[in-house]
Amino acid sequence: MVVLVCSTWGGAAWADAATAEEQLERARELYAELEYPAALEEAVEVTARPDATEDERTRAHLLAGIVARIMERDVDARMHFLRVLEKNPYEKLPPGQPPKIVTFYDLIQKEVQRDVLERKKARFMAMEREAAAAEQERLEQERLALEQEKRRLAAEQQRLRRQKADIAHQLRQQRAAQVDQQLGEEPPPDPAAPTPDAVGGALGAPEEAAESGALLSLLGWGGVGWGAVLLVLGTAGSATGAYAYAVSLPQLGAMFLVAGLALGAVGLGLITTGVIAVVVAE
Repeated sequence: MVVLVCSTWGGAAWADAATAEEQLERARELYAELEYPAALEEAVEVTARPDATEDERTRAHLLAGIVARIMERDVDARMHFLRVLEKNPYEKLPPGQPPKIVTFYDLIQKEVQRDVLERKKARFMAMEREAAAAEQERLEQERLALEQEKRRLAAEQQRLRRQKADIAHQLRQQRAAQVDQQLGEEPPPDPAAPTPDAVGGALGAPEEAAESGALLSLLGWGGVGWGAVLLVLGTAGSATGAYAYAVSLPQLGAMFLVAGLALGAVGLGLITTGVIAVVVAE
């Protein structure tokens, strides 16, 4: 109701006052002279002036709220005080106000501050929920990536075992074929009696072959042993890398995984070479 009255003839009041500050000063003078209706009218007009600054509107709302509270127009007083506190919940009254004004203003201010704190709390809790959901999603993605890496490593190890078994089978087949070929191409025995030199040479060749076979077998088993050690170290490195990756150390985990796979590959290579050497020596 107050706003409607002011907007009806506020243009004439603005014409009488050169600036919003001058009109606000006139409202304060009327308030000091206990001309409360006129003071309230002038203060409300300042709040509606388009040329008034934010500071002038704030002081005008405070003065209008004080005058309305004195006139027992609590609804209007609350409205003006809320306009001020909505922009600054910690705005203070001009000094020297009576307890009737201070108590009324403090109640409204505490209500506004409580609402502000509730809104801040709600925003904070919403942000916390969003952050928790994002972290949960990140952990789930890392878990899925780790599971996929484990499956890949398991498939790679199974492939290497099959490759090792295929190589050993091929070596056995080649050895059997060589033995069959040697047995099939052996010449018939000479009916003539062998000479002593021939007997000595025939005996010397198997001894040299046995020594070479023993050395080759020893080297083969050594390669198998070192290959097994490297394969164990590679498996341990891969497991350590997977664990480091699971505990949010992706760079360290990747380094251990690569090192583990490399050691495992070298180990399998030594084992394969050793198996070949042992089969050939036999």
